[in-house]
Amino acid sequence: MKKTNYKALKIANIFINIVIAVIVISTIIAIGLSVTQSHLALTNQVGNGIVFDINIPEKLLHSPAFIGLTVIVSVLWIALLVWVKMFFQNIIDNRIFTQDNVKLARYVEYNFIALAFLDSWFQSLCSGSEVLNLVNVAYLVAAFVVWVFSMILKEAIIIAEENEFTI
Repeated sequence: MKKTNYKALKIANIFINIVIAVIVISTIIAIGLSVTQSHLALTNQVGNGIVFDINIPEKLLHSPAFIGLTVIVSVLWIALLVWVKMFFQNIIDNRIFTQDNVKLARYVEYNFIALAFLDSWFQSLCSGSEVLNLVNVAYLVAAFVVWVFSMILKEAIIIAEENEFTI
C-alpha cells in the first residue's frame, strides 16, 4: 500500500507550533501589562509614535479574576491547538481509524463548549460592555460538527475492524 504524502499537514503542524508560541508570548505580555500599567505608548525620536491603548476598563484590567480568565482562555486555545496537532500527526503516521483520534475529537468538542462560554465572557469584559454575552454560538456549532465527526469516526473504526475479519 502506497504511503500518502501529507506535506500540507506537516506544514500545518509547524504553523500550529508558531501559533502556540504567539499565544504563550502574548499571554505573558498581557499579564505583564495588566499588572504594571493600563496603557503603553511607544514614541519615536521625532515625537510621533504608535500608541498601544488597551480598551479594557482599568479597574477590571488589574483584577485577579480578569488575569485568571485571560490565562484560562489562553490555556484552552493552546490545548485545542495541541489536540489538533496530535490528530494531524496521527494522520501523518497513518493511524487514522483509532480510538485515540475519537478521544482527541471529543477533547476538541469539550474545549469548544468551554470556549463558547468563557471566550464570550472574556470578549464582553474586554469590550467594557455592561451586557455580558452568555454564549458564542459559533463555538457551539463547531463543537456540534466535531461531535458528529467523532461519531462518524467511531462507526468507521467498527466497520474497519469488521473488514479485517472478513475473508
